[in-house]
Amino acid sequence: MWSRHGTDLSRPFSDIADAAAGLPDAVLDGELVAVLNDGSGVAFDRLQSRAGRRGPRRGADFTVHVAVLDVLAVGDTNWRPRHGRRAAK
Repeated sequence: MWSRHGTDLSRPFSDIADAAAGLPDAVLDGELVAVLNDGSGVAFDRLQSRAGRRGPRRGADFTVHVAVLDVLAVGDTNWRPRHGRRAAK
């Protein structure tokens, strides 16, 4: 799991990375979203605070979800050139 700037996010968002490990070999484009537990919305600052940690924190007032926006590759099929996307690192 990588940010758009190439930062490895698999440690601070280990719960998301672990869930993704069960998916077929694929390249997905999406966004992480911090949803507040009280139902009042989302909070970008919660993602930033979690990015510096080693995973989910007990008692946090939010959960992180993934919004997948595009499937760029599955197995040996790569659609990135068609989308004008750069190759994976």
